[in-house]
Amino acid sequence: MSDLFDDFEVISTYTNEQACEDGLKVKLAHGLYATRNCLQTICPEAFTSDGLDHRAVITAFIDAMRAYDAGMYFDHTAKYKDECDAYFAVYSVRGHTVWFILDGAGMHLILPEDH
Repeated sequence: MSDLFDDFEVISTYTNEQACEDGLKVKLAHGLYATRNCLQTICPEAFTSDGLDHRAVITAFIDAMRAYDAGMYFDHTAKYKDECDAYFAVYSVRGHTVWFILDGAGMHLILPEDH
């Protein structure tokens, strides 16, 4: 059985590293990324005139992982009920809806509007 995309040529790729270099994503840890918009929304104190405050980023990351570990689904019985699975979950982090997306490159925290 062949793969669905075997007959297609890859015309473009955009890596997490490129997204970080372009300022669209922030690398929180190995294999863990957040969109800049997501991080600015859930952790605005991380962005200072001197650059990124890594202590604030770590605190936001811990809050996100607590939500993930505790299974604090946000509105999971309504809007996102049919979409959540082992690779996509929706959590409330610091009062904001955050999508947790798991793929071969790691886990990505994004806001719905970043999609």
